[in-house]
Amino acid sequence: MVRAVRTEGEGGEGVDVIVEDTGSGIDADILPGIFEPFFTAKADGTGLGLTNARKIAEEHNCRISAANRSTVGARFTFHVPPERLIDKDG
Repeated sequence: MVRAVRTEGEGGEGVDVIVEDTGSGIDADILPGIFEPFFTAKADGTGLGLTNARKIAEEHNCRISAANRSTVGARFTFHVPPERLIDKDG
């Protein structure tokens, strides 16, 4: 279950969009490979969801990362660099 969606940063270094959940987190053994093509921990998974998310992010000069939270659950961070931000005045 999604616990929170928030942003961090003022724009000078870009903005992070952070999505956190309250699940069991990501097993430390599989965490390094979750963005690799065809990697899945699900019996009926294709292993393409996070691969495609990373590809889309990179095509827009952004990046996505995942980590376990210090208490419970996982955190996905989508970093948008300053040159990709829309100027609200322009």
